[in-house]
Amino acid sequence: MDYIGQCLESLINQDYPKDEFEIIVVDGMSNDGTRDIILDFQKKHQNVILIDNPKIFCSAAMNLGIKKAKGDFIIKVDAHALVSSDFIRKNIEFLEKTKAACVGGPIKTIGKGYTGEAIALALVSFFGTGGSAFRSNPKFEGYVDTVPFGAYRRDFLEKAGLYEETMKKVEDLDLHARIKRLGGRFYMTPDIKSSYFCRSTIKGFIKQAFTNGYEVGGILNVVFFRHLVPFFFVSALLISFLLSFVFDTARAVFILILFSYLLFNIFFSLQIVLKKGKLKYLPIIPLIFAVQHLSYGVGTFTRIFNFLKKR
Repeated sequence: MDYIGQCLESLINQDYPKDEFEIIVVDGMSNDGTRDIILDFQKKHQNVILIDNPKIFCSAAMNLGIKKAKGDFIIKVDAHALVSSDFIRKNIEFLEKTKAACVGGPIKTIGKGYTGEAIALALVSFFGTGGSAFRSNPKFEGYVDTVPFGAYRRDFLEKAGLYEETMKKVEDLDLHARIKRLGGRFYMTPDIKSSYFCRSTIKGFIKQAFTNGYEVGGILNVVFFRHLVPFFFVSALLISFLLSFVFDTARAVFILILFSYLLFNIFFSLQIVLKKGKLKYLPIIPLIFAVQHLSYGVGTFTRIFNFLKKR
């Protein structure tokens, strides 16, 4: 509710002909006033379409939207996002220019309040995200492994089988892997601009990181190494801690892992606050990094453990 109005406003105010694009809003049965905001936009703008998503999750929402859409190009935009006024035009331009299956640009991460702003800083750090170009290298232009808020060729989406609706998060990773198997490529350009409002509380950030990590544990065959680093970290910590009650060597390994992580955490925390000139966030950045890595890693560990337990 806090973001949907400004998101729709940015989509309405495009420099692209209004009669050549439709804005399909898929609502996950919200009851917080979001629906009223959407309906208000729908009354004023004929190209705003509202449909319900009883399954709630984003993967199901995307499939409903794609099936409802009439165009050959599909652009995914989250409700927490804002896009530039030339967003649609630039996406279409680069889809036609590159012949890629999907194009997109870097995202500017925005946080609200002291904690939210610190989380935003952590998300643009290599230590926080593992080096995804759209977060940590916003000036890069060329082919990449993935892009956010992608503009897709409809034929690739349909050939790939659309989104896997059992996934609560990271559904893009799964879909993009299938698109790549079909020969599709992903292109990123700084000409395509958007912003994203990240979580603003530690509690919300923990929940998001855990869920992302949990879903990654179910698609190990398609994720990148950077997605599994938190899992290896948590696994090494847990195993060495448990073995430390039996072996002195394991105790030394546990202390070494923990101490090494603390050093890396402090180093990258200093690096990002000095680089951005945001020293006031230094007291909280190490905590945010730790929360992110541990929550994500525990999520992946839990998914894999549950799978092995069932087997």
